[in-house]
Amino acid sequence: MAFAETLRSATIACSITLLVGCLPSGAMAAGELPAPAASSSQPEVLTLDEAARFLRVEPQALADLAKSSSVPARSVQGQWRFLRAALADWLRGDRFVAAATPPQAARAAASAPQAVGEKPNARTAEETALRDQGVLMPAGRTSVEAGLSYSRSERQNFGLLRVVQNTTTASFTARYGLRDDLQVSARLPATYRRISTDVVPALGNSTSTSDTYAGDLSSSVLGVLAREGVGRPNVVVSGDVVVPTGPGDRGVGAGIVLSKSFDPVVLFGGANYMRGFQVDGVDPRRTLGENNVGFNFGYVYALNDSVALSGTFIGSYKTYPRSFGTSTLTPSRESYQLQLGATMQVGRGVFVEPAIGIGIGGASPDVTLSVNVPFAF
Repeated sequence: MAFAETLRSATIACSITLLVGCLPSGAMAAGELPAPAASSSQPEVLTLDEAARFLRVEPQALADLAKSSSVPARSVQGQWRFLRAALADWLRGDRFVAAATPPQAARAAASAPQAVGEKPNARTAEETALRDQGVLMPAGRTSVEAGLSYSRSERQNFGLLRVVQNTTTASFTARYGLRDDLQVSARLPATYRRISTDVVPALGNSTSTSDTYAGDLSSSVLGVLAREGVGRPNVVVSGDVVVPTGPGDRGVGAGIVLSKSFDPVVLFGGANYMRGFQVDGVDPRRTLGENNVGFNFGYVYALNDSVALSGTFIGSYKTYPRSFGTSTLTPSRESYQLQLGATMQVGRGVFVEPAIGIGIGGASPDVTLSVNVPFAF
């Protein structure tokens, strides 16, 4: 009898020992059960749709959070990627941004060589395409840009006079980030213009004139008024000035640009106004009227980090004072153009942007071909 009782006690003890050995560490606290094993079929790296299902939110809402750096995410070749564990930590309220770095560690990190493929603040094709639509240069970064454009327009007056104008313009633009939300820029053009006038044979012969001149310097200060977030766009305002370094235009103005991301597309729209001084509406080299209103809207579609496509509708309206006393002066002029372009990375920080513009009304050229080469460093 004593032997049977001893055997039963030993059997129970062995069963408890085996059970404890099968439980995870720390699972024997009162009332706790072993945690379920993670399924090997669940990927650790999630796409936008997978992460949205994991969080039980709409994909666009999650994309807006990722764009505004409100959730832990990475853009890989223009597509958002998420870590399941990082999202779980974020849901629990854990911070996912790095803590402040001591000055000594910050200096050491700055002097350390960068890992291959991890160039900080590297510009993407999308950011480059949006450089005039609200994406500013980071603090301390510089961008220089060379541009070349050719435009052609043909006008006929009463069937007797045919005027053909061919214009080639080279330009240089520089941008510098004073802060992450504040940028200065300057642009200086140089133009070669050739105008041919044909008259019907019964009235006279054809004439042709040409001239070459440096344009007037335009400069802007741009600042972020509001950053993009859930349900709100990115808002950038600017103060603009034109200085008479060439034909003599001078003016002061302001503008605003709004942009909103719908991954992988960014929609934008903007408007600006400039007041011109000492206006000359007769000199064809002068581009400013007394009141100058411009607007544009369009999209940028990122195929990946290296290639982006864009489309922009551009309009302008100018008024001139009637005090010039010439019957040939039009008191107002307007122009509308549709521009299609692409932004392609060809080297580290170097992009090429070919574009074509089609005039769709007003005094806009019939066709404009252009190429810009921005380089950020």
